[in-house]
Amino acid sequence: MPIAATTERSNRTKPEATGLDAWVVVVIVIGVIVLLVILGGLAFLGIHRIRERRRNHGEYRPQLEENNARDLPVIPPPSIEGLI
Repeated sequence: MPIAATTERSNRTKPEATGLDAWVVVVIVIGVIVLLVILGGLAFLGIHRIRERRRNHGEYRPQLEENNARDLPVIPPPSIEGLI
């Protein structure tokens, strides 16, 4: 009877797992989704920036000059005698 007991026990063992665990698959899927969202956001910002540059190319915007004028030296006005 010991032979029958051994074969009975060997039939009850769990089969070996050949795939990945469920949590590993979930982590991989979530990582891929996050990566795609980040890449999509970067692509959107890049396209938006390129379109903004093309739309404003050659446009006169004095507010940029006014904001940067604070760093320029002050030029005194000419004397009144020189204007007459």
